[in-house]
Amino acid sequence: MLKLKDDPDSRLLLAKSLYGLGMYKESLSQASIVNARLGDRESAKVIALDHAGLKDWEAALTYLEKLMAEATEIPVLNLAAECYVAVGRPEKACPSSKGPCRFSPISRPSRRSKRRREAPGPR
Repeated sequence: MLKLKDDPDSRLLLAKSLYGLGMYKESLSQASIVNARLGDRESAKVIALDHAGLKDWEAALTYLEKLMAEATEIPVLNLAAECYVAVGRPEKACPSSKGPCRFSPISRPSRRSKRRREAPGPR
């Protein structure tokens, strides 16, 4: 498919689609190619998400820390906090808080709740 039109936008879209399907290794492969070519933020975000999906928290943090150094976006901060907690460094999850950090890990919607939202008709 990408042999006909091998441009970074198409490859990044493929990586995002693969991530959405839960195919983290395949998504990581595609996003890594884009990131090697462009070094852009969007592909770095997908790479961090892929590593988190694979439970490779340290690798995810490598990309997230670079992203946070450039600018802070809420989804990047949330994913970084989840990774820091997963690797046993909760104090880094909320660096600006003066006291103990109180938060819940990011909850991803279950398949059941997703079906409920998509169900047609009255509730």
